[in-house]
Amino acid sequence: MVIIQQPDVVSLSGNLKSFIISSSGAILFTLTQGGETVLEQRYQPNQDGRIEIDLRDVIESRLYFELRDIGTVYVQPGIVSNFTATIGNVEHTFRVLRGGVDHLEGSAESYLRGNFLTWQPTVKRVTYYTPEYLTYYATGDCSAKLRAYFTDDAGNVTSQVDYEIASLSSGAATTLPLQYGNVVGWLDGRLPAWYDVWIEDGTGARLTYIQRYVCDIQLSLDEDWFLFENSLGGIDTFRAYGDMELKAEHTHNVAMVEEDNVEYRIDTERIYHKNTGQLSKAEARWLLDYPPAKGKYIYLGNSLRRIVVTSSDLSGKLRTEPTSYSFSFKLADARPLLNVQREDVPAQMLNIVVPDLGNFTLPPRLAEFPDQPLSEGVLFPVQSPYSEAWGKVNLTALATALAAYIEASGGGGSKVDIIGENSTDPASDFNVFSALRVLKEIQKCTSRQQLLEVLQGNFLRKDQPDSTNYLMKFLGGLEIGEAVDSMLAGKGIVATPDGRLQVGTLEVRNALKVMSLIIQEIHGLQGDYLFSDVGDVNEVEQLDATTYRLTIDKRSDTDITTLDEGDVLYQIVNTLQSGGGDYYTSWMRVVSRNTANNTIDVVLWTDAQVDGGTNYPPVAGYTVARRGNVNALLDPTNYGERGSLWALSSREQRLMLLADVVKPVLEDYNYKLVLGKLPNIRALQNYPVKGDIGLLAQTVVAEKLLQFDWNGDVQVNKPDRGDWSLEVARGEQPYRFITYEAVQEDGQTKTTVAEQHTVRHLGCVWGCLIDRTTLEPKWNSQGWTLLEGLRGLTLELVATNTAFYNRASVDTEVTPTLFYGQMDISSDVLTNDWSWTRVSSGTDTQFDAAWNTAHEGNGRVLHITGADLPPNWGRTNPCKFIITAYVRVGEDNVQSAQNTVNF
Repeated sequence: MVIIQQPDVVSLSGNLKSFIISSSGAILFTLTQGGETVLEQRYQPNQDGRIEIDLRDVIESRLYFELRDIGTVYVQPGIVSNFTATIGNVEHTFRVLRGGVDHLEGSAESYLRGNFLTWQPTVKRVTYYTPEYLTYYATGDCSAKLRAYFTDDAGNVTSQVDYEIASLSSGAATTLPLQYGNVVGWLDGRLPAWYDVWIEDGTGARLTYIQRYVCDIQLSLDEDWFLFENSLGGIDTFRAYGDMELKAEHTHNVAMVEEDNVEYRIDTERIYHKNTGQLSKAEARWLLDYPPAKGKYIYLGNSLRRIVVTSSDLSGKLRTEPTSYSFSFKLADARPLLNVQREDVPAQMLNIVVPDLGNFTLPPRLAEFPDQPLSEGVLFPVQSPYSEAWGKVNLTALATALAAYIEASGGGGSKVDIIGENSTDPASDFNVFSALRVLKEIQKCTSRQQLLEVLQGNFLRKDQPDSTNYLMKFLGGLEIGEAVDSMLAGKGIVATPDGRLQVGTLEVRNALKVMSLIIQEIHGLQGDYLFSDVGDVNEVEQLDATTYRLTIDKRSDTDITTLDEGDVLYQIVNTLQSGGGDYYTSWMRVVSRNTANNTIDVVLWTDAQVDGGTNYPPVAGYTVARRGNVNALLDPTNYGERGSLWALSSREQRLMLLADVVKPVLEDYNYKLVLGKLPNIRALQNYPVKGDIGLLAQTVVAEKLLQFDWNGDVQVNKPDRGDWSLEVARGEQPYRFITYEAVQEDGQTKTTVAEQHTVRHLGCVWGCLIDRTTLEPKWNSQGWTLLEGLRGLTLELVATNTAFYNRASVDTEVTPTLFYGQMDISSDVLTNDWSWTRVSSGTDTQFDAAWNTAHEGNGRVLHITGADLPPNWGRTNPCKFIITAYVRVGEDNVQSAQNTVNF
């Protein structure tokens, strides 16, 4: 039996992988959850010897979302759970969260780490009372953070406040109540314009995107709040402010009784038709998740009511705005009944009277009200956190609800009876003795011995051996024997309150588990350290010229060597430190194993098959280790793992992951990962890296890749993002300009650019200067700099007519165009920044000042006629019109370009 595929350790139920098993016969499959057997079934393989077991429906039926109408953070107890699949004698435990992602790329654990359990827009408008929840599954210990922004009347941010909502435990799905009213309470009554929520780890690094909530007003009088369980497993709220219509259908069942028609039953069905109101593109895509939701709710009055959708029309143009959806629903628990609230006195006539202070809305002190004796009908005002409407509850209903809540939370809920001094009630788990009854019970004891007999089950003896079945706590520590607290001269056993235990000899029968093992101040390692199958050779018996039988040391009575047939073994023999002259490596291959005698038969590799050209026989007293397996490439399913190992070599100065090793001499493809001194493989011979320290791997996946040159200068990473797009700039993968700040030895802070995204736009290549900028790349953009393309200002002129015969024939319009490189930036020139001046020759210059004054503010296009020419204009007295264009780069930098029209 071979398991080809199985669910990931952390999975989404909608993306749960099936078990695919290759087997020659039937298998028994068992699925358990928390010790409870969920499924137990025997499966037969198909004609190809394969078995596929799909558990999605079974597991999803065991998971549920809990919606609690409270304003505190709470953990979802049933949305995620561990399951254990047992196939034969093989167990696989995996954790499943209810939800799914269409065409999920990568692992579910990676997706959950960076996302909340919602598809709602990342910027969401909410009212003060809108019930808002956000659920997050923590793949590690982390915390939920909130940042609130406060603005002035003009909308400018004046301050911000950070608030830690809660610490989230690894492996738990936690729901955060993010109603605006809750946030105001966290901020001591301050009203933010908007607030951001995100998750960060213990180092302060942000794990998720930022979810923003913006304060908004009620959109219409028909606004309703709908909640639904989304396909990711969380709970979402949307505000539907379109029209609400009620269609009540009544079916009157009539029967003829003694010639009279009688209505014996009226079937009532109240169907509500609701329109969402106009939706943005993001909201329209999000609400596609609403019709298939497992649970749907509406907030009516001051409580949540479950609903069922009877029909829906979610059709529209998702790429254009606005659009809207319509759907019909009815209350899940609808009955043909009414509950209309009544008031003894109409609201407009209700006054609260306080003695000596007259009438007012809210009293200054509760102490001024008269005392109210408690009875079953005493009323308390209550209010839902999501409604401005007030309700009432009486004392009996409140006591019943509290008792039910305490009992459901494991705190009991039943009252405790007190057995009085003269009561005849027997003692039980639901009553207690009064103080007088306790004294009376003690007085019944006629002697000290009788009293000790009564109390002997409650005290331990100090004068004789004694025992207890209950937990004993030694809060001050413990000493056994003649205890002396010292590592060198200590005696006995010493246990201190801070958790330190000091003993002379520690014997562990099964296993010793430690978080930190300190043997001495310095740890040393020489030679090779292998994470592989090894064995100590007790005896060596030569069977023929190249075959030997090795007896492997048994570390326990039930120990069996894990060295197996086909393993490539080697043994390093070193007698130099003991005065000998041997230092060599012996290479051998396992041909058989005898588990009864704990022996293996090995054959030596030939001299030509080993490094150095000479092989040696094995020696007793040294360790043999598996380097690979000759069948690793022929049968990777059964022997692939035996052909690989981790090796830490102080001789070769590297940490290695070797794979597909089938012989003593390594090939280039055997090096899957090397950290340290790079090996001499063919792929590296073309680079000057011989003897360098580095990293060699098949695949390198990294979030950050920082590079510097031979001078130590940082090389900026410049990813090419293609053509610039405003949609991309505003999307989830915007254009980035990432910098790092480091404090130098002189105390100065140095900023280093690590990554700069580049785009193509207007025939040029631009580099981002502001992280996540949405500005368009152009010649004077503050968010971009020109990397490739022509620079500088040029001014070109185009005239509608250029052929004139005399003054009367002069009639033309001259249009200037300003270029930065090859980009037309004429639209960036203000109307008053186009300046036309006339320059004449001879005595006509006296008339230029008047013409120039008359044409101030002329604008971009100049219309020239004969009247614009000087009086003596002609071939010998030419004139020219000069156009100057000014462009403003920032507040203080003004640049200009000129061109001339000659007449």
